[in-house]
Amino acid sequence: MRIIAVCILALMLGGCSTFDPVPTGQNTYLIEGGVGLTGATFSVMASHANEFCQKKGLQMTVMQWSPWVPGSETPKLQFSCTTEAEPAHLRPDRGVN
Repeated sequence: MRIIAVCILALMLGGCSTFDPVPTGQNTYLIEGGVGLTGATFSVMASHANEFCQKKGLQMTVMQWSPWVPGSETPKLQFSCTTEAEPAHLRPDRGVN
């Protein structure tokens, strides 16, 4: 019984996530950051998104970040996988070299 209580508490405090990007459009994806009191941080989610794009030989560009706040569902990161040849506003450096 004690083990179950510890597991439930850990789940509530730490959250759980798979960070599997869900396609939302052409080269655009969404990652949801887990459940619990804290959910995932931007840096953790962005790191997973960046790894996902790098495996495709592309760069990650943040499209929208929705942090977890009391009363909301989960933190969400919408991102796009882009190349240097794409329009400047879609690239991570926004076209500034």
